[in-house]
Amino acid sequence: MVNQTLNTILNFIGNFAENNPFIRQFKSGDMNYYDTEDMSFPSMWVAPTNSSINQINRGVISNSMSFQVMILDRANQTDDGDNELEIISDSIQVLEDLVFELSRDSKEFSLETSISYQPVQQGAESTNSREVGIVATLTIKKPFVRCSTPKTN
Repeated sequence: MVNQTLNTILNFIGNFAENNPFIRQFKSGDMNYYDTEDMSFPSMWVAPTNSSINQINRGVISNSMSFQVMILDRANQTDDGDNELEIISDSIQVLEDLVFELSRDSKEFSLETSISYQPVQQGAESTNSREVGIVATLTIKKPFVRCSTPKTN
């Protein structure tokens, strides 16, 4: 059994984003560092959030790692309105594809609960630098694999 770490899970999601035709850029890290100035759109940003180590009957341990996933694109304002609903629809499709990939049986981790998401908008409506999409919260459950750390005397 391979130990699935935070980095391997983020790499899995990053590889998914790189291979998704809708996503142009993937980044991960604390949402406080999210900055649209150096982003290419559509983008996916993933940030680890509250997580827990759970002890299940007789010492079997699992780790539930939660993530906030933000999928955004720049809204285009035209005389006919903007493309906000189309962006939200595309973002939901990307999330559904990610959930499908995370739910496949070929990995050593799984989704723990249902996924919640909501529309999100950033930036001023009066400018062309308004980002629209969704933010989702998902939790990945992975088995605990004991790490053999060398003892020091």
